[in-house]
Amino acid sequence: MVSIAFYDDRDRAVWKVESRLFEVDPGERRDLDLTVYIPEGAAYYAVGAFEPDDPAAVGGDAPTPGRESDGDASYVD
Repeated sequence: MVSIAFYDDRDRAVWKVESRLFEVDPGERRDLDLTVYIPEGAAYYAVGAFEPDDPAAVGGDAPTPGRESDGDASYVD
């Protein structure tokens, strides 16, 4: 699963997108095509690859996208 987190200029997460699960074997190279909304106020982003049960993945535990936030929570699309 690919995760892209967007941060504001104060290093607070403003949006986080997680892709569907992709099966990739060790040593395998694979191109992925993702369309991502870049939120207003994003100053930079970070990309990571996780197993779905990794604690760094937020899954359904994140707030609803577009809902007001104090800026400290990640959002999932």
